[in-house]
Amino acid sequence: MTESRQLICRPILLAAVCVGAFVPVCVTAQESATLMSLEGTYGRSYGQGGGARQNRDGPALDALLSSRPRRPGLHVAFGIAVGAQGSHASGPPCLNLPGFDCVPDFPRIYTLGLLAGVEKRGQFGAARLIAGPTHFRADGGGATLGGQARLELVSPPLHRMVAVLSTRLGLAWNLDRQDYRLTAVGLGLGFN
Repeated sequence: MTESRQLICRPILLAAVCVGAFVPVCVTAQESATLMSLEGTYGRSYGQGGGARQNRDGPALDALLSSRPRRPGLHVAFGIAVGAQGSHASGPPCLNLPGFDCVPDFPRIYTLGLLAGVEKRGQFGAARLIAGPTHFRADGGGATLGGQARLELVSPPLHRMVAVLSTRLGLAWNLDRQDYRLTAVGLGLGFN
């Protein structure tokens, strides 16, 4: 299996396990004043920083488990987010620079964040702005704490399913002695 397919398959498997565990909770929470949801998106990423790198863009996968009040209006929202983004290494295998053997690809970076913020819900869907501390781990490298902010637009539910448009920004400080800035945009589905 190619590396880009492995990048896609791992998070999809994780999301499927989460959905399987989470759907029964959603059914029993139907009567609750709190709305729980699980959303997954797939899209494009772009990385900055990290010194001389090639293949900075690639796929971005993300899942968010969130909780907030069920009624319409402006409310506090909480969530746990996991994701993976990075290069798909489609360019030349090695880019030589003077004094270097090869310029490495931008690393695949895996994230786990605890997020809080606000959500505005109405008859046309919801808009959510959440941020918080995030653990970043580079594939084959080190790990560090950083921060993540995300803006999400969510459609009105149709049979408990929603469409999600997500924009994410992340900053990983001192990951393998380099600072990384990550941007991703994704489109996906959610279950309320």
